[in-house]
Amino acid sequence: MTNRRVTRRVPFRKRVKYGLTNPNFSGYTSNISENGIRIGSHKIFPPQAKIVIHIHMGEIGIEEGAMEEIAILEGVVVWVSPTLPGVLAKMGIKLISRADDIKSIYKQKMHQYNTGPY
Repeated sequence: MTNRRVTRRVPFRKRVKYGLTNPNFSGYTSNISENGIRIGSHKIFPPQAKIVIHIHMGEIGIEEGAMEEIAILEGVVVWVSPTLPGVLAKMGIKLISRADDIKSIYKQKMHQYNTGPY
């Protein structure tokens, strides 16, 4: 099997909520590329499914009323891992919205990965 990846993946662990039309399921991202993410969760959707994704980016603001920043994206499931008892399944998601935001996050993470203590 050939590797069809166009860009390198970098670590990116964030809490996500996702679903077909509403983000009803929880999981975590594990990496990011310029146009996609990998999600691990107990609920997966089949390839070609279009999903809505809310990535919990962390708190913003230093005042008393700090709020959590949530990136709201849409994507298409490209691949799924086999589901095994007791193991989180994984989905590869090609993002189809907010491409500039994702590329910016990816470039930041890539810089940290290349210069940081990974």
